[in-house]
Amino acid sequence: MDSGGPSSGATPAADEDVDLYELLGVDKSASQDAIKKAYRKAALQHHPDKVPEERRAESEVKFKAVTQAYEILRDEQKRELYDAHGMAAFDPSRGPGGMGGEGGKCKGKCTVATTKALEVYIPRGSMHGERIVLEGEGDQLPDQTPGDIILVLVEKPNDTFTRIGADLSADLTVTVAEALAGFSRVVLKHLDGRGIHIDHPRGKVLRPSEVIKVPGEGMPPKRGETKGDLYLIVKIEFPTDGWLDSDEKSYDVLKGLLPPPADPIVAEEVDEVEYEKDADIEEMGASSGDPRYGQEWEDVDEDEGGPQCAQQ
Repeated sequence: MDSGGPSSGATPAADEDVDLYELLGVDKSASQDAIKKAYRKAALQHHPDKVPEERRAESEVKFKAVTQAYEILRDEQKRELYDAHGMAAFDPSRGPGGMGGEGGKCKGKCTVATTKALEVYIPRGSMHGERIVLEGEGDQLPDQTPGDIILVLVEKPNDTFTRIGADLSADLTVTVAEALAGFSRVVLKHLDGRGIHIDHPRGKVLRPSEVIKVPGEGMPPKRGETKGDLYLIVKIEFPTDGWLDSDEKSYDVLKGLLPPPADPIVAEEVDEVEYEKDADIEEMGASSGDPRYGQEWEDVDEDEGGPQCAQQ
């Protein structure tokens, strides 16, 4: 018994009795601009991400329907076919043009190259490498079922966030004063535009590479409502050279506020040396001509041809 709903894999727009103009809420004489505005409004209203989860399946069907209606009415040639023959003009089971017949010289065996814009719905929480299958949207040969289009999601890197599963990580850059004396401010802007405010109390010293966890501020799940977590990696921004007055008293005041230095190291002989700032650890080994400089090495077991222990 027909329940009146769309069949599996079909959308309401595929039903010959459905009026595409009515589906978008426009008159048959509507301009392309009016059709475009109506589609945007309907797509926003029925977008699966804009409704509660219990209505998401129904919303997906309606979203596909208004998208299909727009794809036909936005194309003047397709719109003329629809105005003349309705959805039957797009029914492949009725032969070329959807209206039956042998298709002239082709005898119903021709293939025609067409261009079609496809609306792709990517569920929230989708992961890198996941596949989205658009059934029946691939190439079609005469007397054969159309193939599928398989889209593989490639996640674009973000300048601020790194994603692992449903969790996100980002750098938290603070000044020396904030690391020692605390702070209360917005530390970063999230992917949805919200500012993330952190109130770090005085007396809780932040250290380089320390990690702060913010529960529930990661990526949303594909199912359910529990989001992942946000991990903030502390980076301390030290002042530039000469930021403090050269007056000796200023340095004495600063040293008096900070913890005392470590006990001096005692040695029988002491050399006072000069040093260079901003050295590159990657250059280590270059001065001696070490063949390992600039290369990657792995520990491997020696073959049997290596040195052997002498037997007594």
